Amino acid sequence: FTPVTRYDYQVGVAEKREFEEVINTDAGKYGGGGSHNPVLTSDNSGSHGKPFSLRVMVPPLATLILRPRDGVADGE
Repeated sequence: FTPVTRYDYQVGVAEKREFEEVINTDAGKYGGGGSHNPVLTSDNSGSHGKPFSLRVMVPPLATLILRPRDGVADGE
């Protein structure tokens, strides 16, 4: 947690697919500033030992929980 927004923070994921926010503690209902990520699509640049990655905006002093969107992963 830092008091600075982190833009384009790279997070490794196992599949090439779309992800969405489940919880973002920067949401207004939690008293935050209201920033959020749109639907995120993983790309082919691996990170954290995973073959794909997301570019995520991490709000200041917040927690994000992401999940794969319903549907079939790309390439299946």
